Amino acid sequence: PEELEGCETGMPDENPNTALFRIEVIRVPLDHPERAEIVSSPRIFGDLDAPPTHGEAPADRAAREAALEAARRRGAFTGEIRGVERVLSSRFVDPVLDSIAEARGGTTPNAADSAALRAALPDMLDRMFGQRRRTGPTQCHDITLYPAIDRAGGACEGYGMLIDISDPVNPRRIDAVADSNFSYWHSATFNNDGTKVLFTDEWGGGGGPKCRPTDPEEWGANAIFTIEDDEMTFESYYKLPAPQTPLENCVAHNGSLIPVPGRDVMVQGWYQGGISVFDWTDPANPVEIAFFDRGPVDAERMTSAGPGPSTGTTASSSAPRSPGGSTSWSSRPAPT
Repeated sequence: PEELEGCETGMPDENPNTALFRIEVIRVPLDHPERAEIVSSPRIFGDLDAPPTHGEAPADRAAREAALEAARRRGAFTGEIRGVERVLSSRFVDPVLDSIAEARGGTTPNAADSAALRAALPDMLDRMFGQRRRTGPTQCHDITLYPAIDRAGGACEGYGMLIDISDPVNPRRIDAVADSNFSYWHSATFNNDGTKVLFTDEWGGGGGPKCRPTDPEEWGANAIFTIEDDEMTFESYYKLPAPQTPLENCVAHNGSLIPVPGRDVMVQGWYQGGISVFDWTDPANPVEIAFFDRGPVDAERMTSAGPGPSTGTTASSSAPRSPGGSTSWSSRPAPT
């Protein structure tokens, strides 16, 4: 399909019209929504450096190494992508092999074609991935507006942002935070009076098991900040307190604030981790007060399922669950 007019890619120093590194402000006349139009495209990311990152979790590293060993034994193709060796998908390999065979006039790839591809892979992968420079965020996943306080919270790839929207046509970034424990800043939720903001980390994109006992408690979790004089100060992490199995895709996802006077209570979906209802009135000590967790959808294999965005409906209540026993989170210290 054709791109929309004005939707261009590239780095700003190479293409000043790039749609990356900016947000779009759209005015929607309520009586005539069909007349909606973009009224500004502020570049709110321009001076942010590439954020700190963390490596693979122990379980993911072990799984990748096992997959590599199995791939080598069966003669599959592997390659180094940004410093990490990975098994290459047949969706990538097969068309390239077919083109090599076609270039010599053949119809089916043979051993010589496979050898030629193996020899060419390092340069090919370097051209595809090696020259891409790391930058700050190029876009936001979600921006949450709180018009009553003229502020917005931006969950923008490697950063969480506080944005001044007192002039709606010209929003202005006033604070930004990054965290080596966070992989992908996914959504932002203000508390009732706008003195706190909670960011979620959708580590792994929601398709993998990221709540295993060996996964760090701070990875794929929420980060809670207080707001004072337009500056965000980190207070704590919150991750559902019961580790899940490797057969359940689980990570922090969207949630909704429940309107409880005098308290900050949120219901949040964790995919197959279920629903967690927690009180973060004390931002340094969030605590779960209710949950629903049905267990793996499939007891034999990993499959994606479970609550994504919160529905805001009732979660079944129980005594607070605790990691306890033989399972516990693998903790990492908060960044300094």
